[in-house]
Amino acid sequence: MKSDCREPATTGEELNWYYAVGDDRKGPVEEAEFQQLVTQGVIKADTLVWQDGMPEWKAYREVTAKSGTVGGRSVCDECGKFFGGGDLITLDGRQICGSCKPMVIQQMQEGSGSNYEAIRNEHIKHEASIQSVGLLYFLGGAIMALASLGFMVGGGEGFIIGLIVFAFAGVQFWTAVNLRKLKPAARVPTGILSGIGLIGFPVGTLINAYILYLVFSKKGTYIMSEEYAEVRERTPHIKYRTSIIVIILVVLMFLLIGLGMVAAFFAPTPPR
Repeated sequence: MKSDCREPATTGEELNWYYAVGDDRKGPVEEAEFQQLVTQGVIKADTLVWQDGMPEWKAYREVTAKSGTVGGRSVCDECGKFFGGGDLITLDGRQICGSCKPMVIQQMQEGSGSNYEAIRNEHIKHEASIQSVGLLYFLGGAIMALASLGFMVGGGEGFIIGLIVFAFAGVQFWTAVNLRKLKPAARVPTGILSGIGLIGFPVGTLINAYILYLVFSKKGTYIMSEEYAEVRERTPHIKYRTSIIVIILVVLMFLLIGLGMVAAFFAPTPPR
């Protein structure tokens, strides 16, 4: 840079930020104004900045690279802007903001398939957990369907209650199918069903709080997105191996539910 971008002289007062636009030095600006300039994109990742105590002018990216955070906020590895922690997603091993995400995904698409594999491997465990919730909703729907038959057999008001319970079972089955497919549409009914389930203290509260975390966390939101659907399409060879113990437990639960439904079907109707 030219001489007009050399370090400002210290005057004994606390110096704020200085930044360079081309060969021109701007500043001083206070921290709040400086961060506003970052948010507006005036100060970018490669913008030279200086503050009292720094030995020389440095690119803004270098200033933030040591910690990755300033003032409790995280920096996007692509554009160098600051965001709240929940506003960034992990792509290709980097923290990326929403504005940069399409460009980074495009770069990944133009690159090798190993990028997709890395993303899939990073998210596969969380992906399998969400799909396990779908299996849990299948079981819940089966139990509710069984219960609805019991209400309907009694006739009268019980029949109406049975229809309502059967409708809830249908919602659970629909949600289960879409959770297994990681469809974004399943997030709303999952939130409603899990929100209702929170009242089942303490076991129901713990289970449904975990379900809400799986589906609505930053990673869960990304997994149930169109971007991640493409990642899955390009990596069909990557599978999550479910424990044999889990498989056995699920099979046993299905058998128990099946036996219960058969018993309810063949049970004699009580005399009126």
